[in-house]
Amino acid sequence: DRLSYDDVLWSGPGEVKTRDNFPVVPTKITQEVHSVLLAYDVNDRLGVRFVVPFIEQSTDHISIVPNYDDFNISSDGIGDVVVMGDYSFGATLNSAWRVIGGVSIPTGSIDEEGDTPRAPGDQQLPYTMQIGSGTWDIPLAVVYEKYGEQFHWGAEVIGKVRLGENDRDYRLGHRLGATVWTSVATSTGFRPGVRLSYSWQGEIEGEDASLAIPNPAFPYPAPVTDPSAFGGQQIDLSVYVDFTVAAGWSGRIDYTKPIWFDLNGPQSAQNYHLAFTVTTGF
Repeated sequence: DRLSYDDVLWSGPGEVKTRDNFPVVPTKITQEVHSVLLAYDVNDRLGVRFVVPFIEQSTDHISIVPNYDDFNISSDGIGDVVVMGDYSFGATLNSAWRVIGGVSIPTGSIDEEGDTPRAPGDQQLPYTMQIGSGTWDIPLAVVYEKYGEQFHWGAEVIGKVRLGENDRDYRLGHRLGATVWTSVATSTGFRPGVRLSYSWQGEIEGEDASLAIPNPAFPYPAPVTDPSAFGGQQIDLSVYVDFTVAAGWSGRIDYTKPIWFDLNGPQSAQNYHLAFTVTTGF
């Protein structure tokens, strides 16, 4: 259900306080990721992938706290580095299966701080503003691709398993998803495509105690500090186009828009995702 900010923002002692209204409410979360992927093919079947993300993110808020009517918090840094193996099997002249697995190394910070209404000065930022997971995670995928003279289509099942808790006594939710896609070759060299994806993510297990306030009945000052207000399900529809940039260089522009949600909330729903990719080989 869509909720207005007034539905989620607690207006003070004149309004009944519940677990679903808060003195602080995020209104817009923006995240920008610059990611470098290095791939080495050991042989025709096995490849190794190494991914390093740099993350910049910020959140706008409204609140009833004096001097914090409207405020912004932000963070940036190197995220969790991922190392994966990519193995192809069952290949034919125009199809292939692939299994992908690896490890996500907790190189991203989970100790980002900023000025929030919780107390004077800088405090621990909420889960959404941390750069990494703080745990060793296992990304997994099974992919099937079919190649035709004009059409290319495929499907994949992906997941991410979180191992243990981090040193702030929580772990992010496990993730599971499934995707189908198809693209078509054109005489212009562009290959437009469409993709439909389902994703599920669990709630945060445990909690960072520093994000709570000393109120046993209502310990969470904002939805982004409540571990149970994370995760859920959504279906995304994407349109993309692959193209040649120059000899040996290719590109992709990818726009994704969610079309259905069932979220653990209240929480900020994703508005859209825009990606630009440039690839080359040596």
